[in-house]
Amino acid sequence: MAKDLAETDGLSMDDLKARAKPAEGHPPPSKEEPAPEPPSDIARWSWLRGDGAWPEKAPPDPPWILRLPSSGTGPGGGVLPSGKVAVLASPGGTGKSFVLTALALAITTGRPWLKGPGLSQAWLDIYGGKGRVAVIFGEDDDNDVARRFYCQAQALGLSTEDRYESSNRLLALGGQGKRFQLINGEKAGYTHTDLQSKLTTFLEEEVQRNGEPFRAILFDPLARFSPPEGETDNHAATRLVEALEKLAHSEALGRPLVMASHHTRKSTVDGSDPADRIRGASGLRDGVRWAAMLERRNTAKEFLPIGIDGVVEAECVKSNVGAWPEKILLGRVEGGALRGLSLAEEVKVRDAIAAFGKDEKAHKKTVKTIKPDVHDP
Repeated sequence: MAKDLAETDGLSMDDLKARAKPAEGHPPPSKEEPAPEPPSDIARWSWLRGDGAWPEKAPPDPPWILRLPSSGTGPGGGVLPSGKVAVLASPGGTGKSFVLTALALAITTGRPWLKGPGLSQAWLDIYGGKGRVAVIFGEDDDNDVARRFYCQAQALGLSTEDRYESSNRLLALGGQGKRFQLINGEKAGYTHTDLQSKLTTFLEEEVQRNGEPFRAILFDPLARFSPPEGETDNHAATRLVEALEKLAHSEALGRPLVMASHHTRKSTVDGSDPADRIRGASGLRDGVRWAAMLERRNTAKEFLPIGIDGVVEAECVKSNVGAWPEKILLGRVEGGALRGLSLAEEVKVRDAIAAFGKDEKAHKKTVKTIKPDVHDP
């Protein structure tokens, strides 16, 4: 480690050793009795090992894939880098599969995530250029997958050139009716299944065949790749995250971002951490490095902009790796796809949300004040 830092900062090993001072009361071991080296497998984990080599400048940024939207002064802060595992959670039918599809389209085209046509807003920018993406749908057949990509591309207003470019960088697998479990159950000790090895080998062969590594690997939904105990047992949930990390840390695959869609709990305690709404054992939400959540917003339909039949709010609920993006409202359009809103559309959508709230309060007040008819006997 000291040698690597010396080379990075342009310092010699002698320079670093001269700057290193032993902690008071703990003199360094004599040359006659050198300190024992840790086992090689543990030594690989070490960053500082008592050699006095502390970096004199900030380490380089991680390889960001998602960043906050750019401003007039340059790119926004980093949100999510490659080599990490993330989760996108929501109640069933909210649109998480479409949002995951939109991420695949964003990375393969270099367009901002969820930015629609014209002046519509994006949630996050793609950073570091276009790249390959693998998406594995555990509940959809090939026709479902094709329809999902078509509807989402329409919603985002992708040009013919964008669609062609995306298709050359996209690997989409429909796995309806197939078993995609990555981890064996409790009786087998939560070991990796044969599918884990076969999937890794298949993806590595794709990299060799195309000559381009993956920037992201996406799973939809996570429950299809988990053992039954993954929702109730922390050990199983942790092992599942480890299986996903094995893909994320693979140099042969390009250390891709690995993101999976997942479901939320039906109810939680008021005031609890929003991340606690992610369904299943706590080992899952504790193990992933980043988590976002989608939630439907009730609206007065007559106030919604033309072409939008529903509204979903996207929110980051956990981040161990970068900046926290702000919430964003998404419009549900034809086919169930989701996209960002223009500022004019957002004004109308917020009016629709407020109008629904007023109607609901008025309805509750009316129900409370109406008294049942009383008839004399």
